[in-house]
Parts: sequence; structure tokens; C-alpha cells
Amino acid sequence: MRFATYPPEDIDTVIAQLWDKYLPIWRKHAEEKRTEKKDPEDSKRLVEHLNNVGKNSQPITTERPVTADEADHVMFQRTMHLKKGKWKLLPPEVEEQLKKEVKL
Repeated sequence: MRFATYPPEDIDTVIAQLWDKYLPIWRKHAEEKRTEKKDPEDSKRLVEHLNNVGKNSQPITTERPVTADEADHVMFQRTMHLKKGKWKLLPPEVEEQLKKEVKL
């Protein structure tokens, strides 16, 4: 989950006006981020690295406390429901893939 990095550009709101007044280069940064090319291989390598870190990690317990100086990595895992009320939170293909993985 994440919050919007910038306010919507196409809507003239008080928030966008404040951003224009106090951080005038935000529109340029938003445009650069939108046109930035992302390499899918970089994403794949990052996911593989994070999965390896997770597999080789040791959970912190009250019997074995760890300080921030001792830790190489810190990972937080979250679970989420597929739906919130009547709203589906994930695309159908992701939902189907998760259902297949759980049945294994």
C-alpha cells in the first residue's frame, strides 16, 4: 500500500495550488516519474533478492532480541483480505494465482 506521491495534476484543487506555491517543481518531477522507463528484469531481481532474504532470515523473538545495529535487513510482512466489503482489492489474475498457491 502506498499514498499518492503528488496531487492529481489535472484537477485544480487547493492542495495542488499549495504544492505549486511551496514546491513549484513537483509537476516536473511527476512528469519525469511518469515517463521513466522501468526495466522488468530489475523488478524481478529485486523480488528474488527479497524472497531470499525472507527465506534465510530469523524472526526476532522476546527470547532473542536484536538491535538495529545487529540486523542486516528488517522485513515487515502483512496479510490482506482479497475483498473489503464488496470491493475487490486485487486484480482477478492475482486473486486466481493466490488461490492456486494456497491449494498447493
